[in-house]
Amino acid sequence: GMELGISPAQKEINGSWDAIQHYKSLAGGVVPAGEGLYRKMREDASYIEKVKGNHSVVAGKIRDNLSKVPTLQNSGSFSNAPNSSVGLWAFPIGSYELKIFYTAHWTATNFEPRWYSMFTGNCYREVSTTVTVRYTLIESWDFEDNTEIYGHDGNFFEETLPSAALGRGKPFQISGKLFEIYELVVDQKL
Repeated sequence: GMELGISPAQKEINGSWDAIQHYKSLAGGVVPAGEGLYRKMREDASYIEKVKGNHSVVAGKIRDNLSKVPTLQNSGSFSNAPNSSVGLWAFPIGSYELKIFYTAHWTATNFEPRWYSMFTGNCYREVSTTVTVRYTLIESWDFEDNTEIYGHDGNFFEETLPSAALGRGKPFQISGKLFEIYELVVDQKL
């Protein structure tokens, strides 16, 4: 018969049950995220705050870059810094990191005074982009010492206890791809 405690390897990870089954299968390797896991990631507050929509942290960083484009150009492009990433949290992966990839193609209107320029003498223009940002996930699903993240007690509940409860298993990696589209406009001062 089949050895007790060995679970079947999983084709994708949709939640805790899939992750536990794959861990206990001892198959290791890289397993893609499934729609269920993507849903959990997108619904988590950290994703909404940092990644989702024009008011997210990532969109804010792109907006900062838009305001710094060369004032003598009316169009151009820029890309994310190499190895850019954003740290997030979602059950059942815990803390995870998404690598960021984009090239923003921007256009700008002409500089002109605004009604409030009579006080400041400044001219402004709008710099805008619609940019697709691609995010990639490669995250280890394992139980290791993360005391520096969780603290001593937190580490016990997050890592030590589950590891003991699950018994023998083999760590593996979850991979995935997501994207978000941002429509951004900034006022650039001359």
